[in-house]
Amino acid sequence: MRSVNHNNRLLIDEFKEKNDTLSDLVSKYQSFAEENEELKKKYSNERERLIEKIRELYSEISKVSKGYEERNSELELEVKSERDHNIEKKD
Repeated sequence: MRSVNHNNRLLIDEFKEKNDTLSDLVSKYQSFAEENEELKKKYSNERERLIEKIRELYSEISKVSKGYEERNSELELEVKSERDHNIEKKD
């Protein structure tokens, strides 16, 4: 009988130890899951911020490009006008 009780006590201790190990693993998993959710939110927010910044930069590039094209057209007209004027002076 003592042997059976001793074996039962050993089994109970072993199961308690395994249960504690599993409880620790579950706690770690839960903390990792929470951290993962926080990182997902941060990533999503940062991604949206960067997308908005890219849109702003594309808009700025478009404005600058349009201004450049307009200024280039103005300069081409000025050069043409100067050429025409110089040609008239020669005649």
